[in-house]
Amino acid sequence: KTDSAGNKIWDRRFGGNKKEEMFDVIQTADHGYLIGGSSLSTISGDQTQVSRGERDFWIVKTDQFGNKQWDKRYGSAQDDVLRSMILTNDGGFILGGESLSGAGGEKTEPSMGQYDVWVVKTDANGNIEWDESYGGTDNDRLNAIQETVGGGFIIGSWTISPVGFDVSQPGKGLTDMWLLRIAADGTKLWDMRYGGSDNEYLYALDQAGDGGFVLAGYTRSEVSGDVTVAGKGEYDFWIVKTDVAGNMEWDQRLGGALDDKG
Repeated sequence: KTDSAGNKIWDRRFGGNKKEEMFDVIQTADHGYLIGGSSLSTISGDQTQVSRGERDFWIVKTDQFGNKQWDKRYGSAQDDVLRSMILTNDGGFILGGESLSGAGGEKTEPSMGQYDVWVVKTDANGNIEWDESYGGTDNDRLNAIQETVGGGFIIGSWTISPVGFDVSQPGKGLTDMWLLRIAADGTKLWDMRYGGSDNEYLYALDQAGDGGFVLAGYTRSEVSGDVTVAGKGEYDFWIVKTDVAGNMEWDQRLGGALDDKG
């Protein structure tokens, strides 16, 4: 934790007897923090719950000084990795990531293919209210989630799955950006797919003032499919603007002669 000038105030370390990875941190309503990622540890150190299988979602709640208050673990028999989380308007949390697991533990739905998008909704104390899985027959991986104006959530991910299960559109190339809109109870409302003839990945999103969405990631495609700007080098930043229903309005590309990943 630093002050506004970047001077360190304190640091804290959390883990168990194996590997922990942190992917996100948010400030909570009580001015503390929620730290999220994955854990491979058994009960040890700061890890208070048994392993569900391989890596599991792991969250640690702290006070404003970084002192641990509680931790929670969610998962099933195989890999479950938390990538993004937010504080929701009802005071709880939405945790989003990827899951290779079938039903079991906290995961209530079977695997659809390889990695699926997995979303867990909790109350303010980390108790599960619902979970939902979304995906196709191949790899689908979440990197961003946000609560939308008027309720529900928007999920930013990437996919290589063909049409099937929750994937309603065919692939544009190798890997495509994949956007999902879900209701407040996790029910899928729609999905949209964006890409060119090569690889596209989605890593961040935001809802725009007009209700649409701005998606950020990177592309290696030449002009094809939804990619309308020629490549600058290898991978380039790729930005996509959509309307409120996910229909693409424009795209932009930024980069130099080598890799640029947004």
